Amino acid sequence: MPAWQLLPEEGGYGAGTTGLINISSHPNDIKIKTFVPFAEAVYFLFDGHGNVSGTSTADFGGFVSPVTFTGTYTVNANCTGNLTVDAGANGIVHRDLVIVDAGREVEFVSTDQGVVIAGYMKKQRVGGE
Repeated sequence: MPAWQLLPEEGGYGAGTTGLINISSHPNDIKIKTFVPFAEAVYFLFDGHGNVSGTSTADFGGFVSPVTFTGTYTVNANCTGNLTVDAGANGIVHRDLVIVDAGREVEFVSTDQGVVIAGYMKKQRVGGE
């Protein structure tokens, strides 16, 4: 079975992201001093039908906060896809995905303007899975 049919399958995935976010009031301003470091530990729960929800702990320039989100995802025949989540006050987040390791991992990158974030997801295993 192709990897794209295995993921995102129903179940949980743990993820980590790191990167930089532009905080300038001018989105095309790319001076390094306008970027703030960002890191996040995330739990994604995929329903196997294009819906996702989850929680995370986000560190935005040293300010740490919990985040909850809901969203949607699509997977293409070539093991690529996209993810869009609504993180409430933190806004709408867009990611492009590449499924690897027979669906056990997903690499992703932000597609939002002014955001330089990349990360990975790993399928959570229960017991002897």
